[in-house]
Amino acid sequence: MTETQINALETALLPTNDINNALKSATSNLSNLQTNLTSLIKASDNSMSELKSAVNMLNTNYGTGDNAQTLYGGVTAMITSLNQVGSSTTKLSDGATQLTDGLSQLSNQSQKLVSGSSKLKEGTQKLSQNSDKLNLGSEKLNNGLSSLNEKIPTFGTAVSQLSTGSSQLTSGLDKLVANNSKLLSGSSQLASGATKIATGSSKLADGSTKLGDGLTKVKDGNQTLANKLSQANAAVNQVNANQFTYKQLANPASTKHVEKDKVPNNGTSMAPYMLSVALFVGSLAFNLMYDMFSPRKYPKNSFAWWLSKMTVLYPFAILQATVMYGLMVLAVGLSPVENFKTYLTLLVISFTFISIVTMLNLWFGKVGAFLSMIFMVIQLGGAAGTYPIQLSNGFFQAIHPYLPMTYSVNALRETLMINGTIVSDISVLLIIFVIVTVLIMLFYIVRFGSLQPITFKNNQETKQA
Repeated sequence: MTETQINALETALLPTNDINNALKSATSNLSNLQTNLTSLIKASDNSMSELKSAVNMLNTNYGTGDNAQTLYGGVTAMITSLNQVGSSTTKLSDGATQLTDGLSQLSNQSQKLVSGSSKLKEGTQKLSQNSDKLNLGSEKLNNGLSSLNEKIPTFGTAVSQLSTGSSQLTSGLDKLVANNSKLLSGSSQLASGATKIATGSSKLADGSTKLGDGLTKVKDGNQTLANKLSQANAAVNQVNANQFTYKQLANPASTKHVEKDKVPNNGTSMAPYMLSVALFVGSLAFNLMYDMFSPRKYPKNSFAWWLSKMTVLYPFAILQATVMYGLMVLAVGLSPVENFKTYLTLLVISFTFISIVTMLNLWFGKVGAFLSMIFMVIQLGGAAGTYPIQLSNGFFQAIHPYLPMTYSVNALRETLMINGTIVSDISVLLIIFVIVTVLIMLFYIVRFGSLQPITFKNNQETKQA
């Protein structure tokens, strides 16, 4: 904006004060007019009241004459006109009031206009004072725009490079996201490896400490060895060595081979196991063929009943033990290291096994015979007759100490090959025999009460007929 334009703007703003003064004067005159109208309205109201009072008096005093009626009508018309005048005056007063309010608002706005004009004048003065600076800034702005126009191609190239780099960054981020699982797995493995390295470092540190102590001990031992060797060297120099001394040093001890077990062949090593199995099978066969329950005649008591059966059972036990020993020595050709102990062991085994099978058959009947078969099969696996029990599974190792055939196999090994003691094995077998015999006697005692003499009498009469 030039200085001429600024001066023209100031000249245009000068009439604003005159307009403001004229508005103030008009507002004052309207206020006076409103006051006079208000006084006129009040005066007309008073006159109207007096006139109405006079008309009423005239009507009262002279209401019957024609002139009075005419006068009354004229006065009434005049009152009506005065009322209209009063109403118009009231409207005029209201309009004057509204005009006064509008002029007041106009005066306020004109004051704001005057105030704004003053501020505008001050601003134009400052603008006029700083016009040189404004022109200088405009020139700098024009120069900057020119430089910007010159740099726009370079800026476009940089934007293209930035876009290319952004694409490459996006591609790299995609690859990073795709390999995120591998990165996490590698991080976990790295953390695990770091933990192992830390643990190994601790162990290495401890081992280094122990190695240092060991080296110290080795050093001390080497020193001791050197001292002892020096002493030995001095002692050797004092010894007069001969051929006997050399032989003693070359062969300081003599060895002697002693055979503990006499096992000429595999049949001898398997004999304890097979003899035990044969005696148990013979006991099963006897109980299948001979009735150990039914007596031939009515017994006097349970003991007589038991004794009548045992006089058959025990001779059979002796018979099968004798037959097995004879076949073993004469037919098979085994040579026990202890013949009497072997025969005695076979007798104890035969009595024990046949008592066990008889007890199961008496107490459980046919089910007992089946249980005897199951018991024999279990003993075949748990008695360690063919292989050491350590080669069997945990079940057979657990039941091995509680099987009668375990002790029969061990006892026969001692008498046939080893020639060791059989006291512990025979003692276990005898204890089992006594317990089973008591159970058999208890069976006859319990069942004796159910036997009736009439049953045996009828049986004998039936056989005679």
